[in-house]
Amino acid sequence: MTDRSLDRIQTVFHWLSIAILVASFVFAGLWVYNASFNLEPLLAFLGLFYSVVALLGNWITKQLEKRVKEEELSIAYALAHGYMYNYLAPVVRGLRKRLPDPSGMVFIVYIPKNLDEFRSHSIDEVITELSNRQYVVDTVELLFENEKRKMDYRTAKRSEGGTIQYFDFPTTLLTLDKVIAYKMNTNKDSRPDKEIERLSEQYISNFKEQLLAILQLQEFDAIRGNIKIVSSGRFDFLESNDTPAS
Repeated sequence: MTDRSLDRIQTVFHWLSIAILVASFVFAGLWVYNASFNLEPLLAFLGLFYSVVALLGNWITKQLEKRVKEEELSIAYALAHGYMYNYLAPVVRGLRKRLPDPSGMVFIVYIPKNLDEFRSHSIDEVITELSNRQYVVDTVELLFENEKRKMDYRTAKRSEGGTIQYFDFPTTLLTLDKVIAYKMNTNKDSRPDKEIERLSEQYISNFKEQLLAILQLQEFDAIRGNIKIVSSGRFDFLESNDTPAS
């Protein structure tokens, strides 16, 4: 079920209600013009039909809106679940094993408001701005013992011997491009920008909520205090005062 399908169904019920009202006025006018026609039963039926259509349309719309919301949350949960279990938790746990004081380590997950900030050129702009603010930014590979895999994360610090900050951009959210394209159900080059932006912001907001909810699970008690999820300050997220995930 897409938003466009929901809009079509709402439009059908809207025009059906208008058609019933118009028919009622027409028959009422005929009755007034020629009282020999007893149109009272028909008008009563149209009045009842109008009420049924309004109630039915409202019920169907609410059910479909509920389905759309559930689909959106399911997609956001799947992405948040994959990001937590396949990347964030393994990386944070891996870092904790390598640091002399793991309790003081904070891994920042920056979640912007729209998907464009996840594009490679936008991330490059952020890294450049951090450099302009006297940060030294590095990309580090974390190798996992007894496993043939490695993961990248970024570090930033302002001076030699300064505190190292760890951070990541969950670019897995770029998967939503295809989801949004499907929901728009139209050619990519002709999609309305405002609707794309609305869907993008909604999915990202849902992703953040689901990620925070997953982080509250008991299995993440040991690392919860090491994770900080921020969603504002594109160039200031390293100094963000957002509340840590704990």
